[in-house]
Amino acid sequence: MKDSVSTHHIVAVGTKRIDALAFRKCRRLSCVTLPDGLLTIGDAAFSLCTSLQQIQIPASVERIGVA
Repeated sequence: MKDSVSTHHIVAVGTKRIDALAFRKCRRLSCVTLPDGLLTIGDAAFSLCTSLQQIQIPASVERIGVA
């Protein structure tokens, strides 16, 4: 998703894992909506997302990788 033009991304319901570096360098991304049932956020999944201001991590998340 590098340098996506979207500022808000809604992760699909049923997603269980966000891979490492999945949103890396999405510099325009300001808001992410994560679904209930998400279990894992991979290493540096949101690294260099310099505009990211809002992300709510659901209680279902069991593991968050390193930054």
